[in-house]
Amino acid sequence: YGKTATTIALIDRQLKEPLPPIPQVDRGNFLPAKGTLIVVPSNLFDQWLNEISKFLWDGRPLRQHMQGGWSRENCPLKIFAMSNVAPLGKAKASDVADADVVICSYRLLYSQIYLKRRQEITNNSSSLSFLRGKVNGLMQGTHSIVSGR
Repeated sequence: YGKTATTIALIDRQLKEPLPPIPQVDRGNFLPAKGTLIVVPSNLFDQWLNEISKFLWDGRPLRQHMQGGWSRENCPLKIFAMSNVAPLGKAKASDVADADVVICSYRLLYSQIYLKRRQEITNNSSSLSFLRGKVNGLMQGTHSIVSGR
C-alpha cells in the first residue's frame, strides 16, 4: 500500500486515542480541533474520498452522498470535504473542528472568496491575540463572516 492508504490507516487508528495535552507554554494559542486536515491538489480530491471509502467503508459511494460537504452519519469517519468555498458557507467552525477529517482542495486556499474571508477574519492584523479572539468567537457562534457571494 502507498502513502494515502498508510495515512488513512493512521487516522483510523488514532481516532479513539485521547488528544495529547497542550504544553503549558502553548495553552491559549491553539484552537481545539480533533481532526486531520488534508490539503490536496484538485486532481486528487476525489481519489482521497474514494480511498477512504475503499479502506474504511467497504467501497460504498462517499462523494455522491455527501451533503453540504459532510459525509453521511453512518460513515466511519466524520468527514468535511471542500473542493470549493460553497460548503464553508453553511458549516459552523465548531462542527469543522469536530470533524475526524477535513479534506480541502489546494486551489480553494487561493480563491478570491477564500482570501477575502481570511482578510475579514484577520482584519489585516498580525496580532495572534486578535486572531485567536476572532476565531474563538467563530467557534462559539458569537462572530460571523459576511458571505462573499
